[in-house]
Amino acid sequence: MAAIHGAIQSGAISNANLSCVVSNKRDAGGLAYAASHGIPARFIDPAEYTTREAYDRAILELMIVERID
Repeated sequence: MAAIHGAIQSGAISNANLSCVVSNKRDAGGLAYAASHGIPARFIDPAEYTTREAYDRAILELMIVERID
């Protein structure tokens, strides 16, 4: 996460931004990094979904709501 964010900030990766960080692990370092840098961060618990398809759909719905492409 830090490397990607740094590359975007430095211009090494152009025409990109970090709109939201999503993880299936509550204690993921990327979530903490994002939160500490003002980037929205979300934990989506796969245990709350009965199928992988339902979990994937939840991530897709988040992307639609957040207008991530």
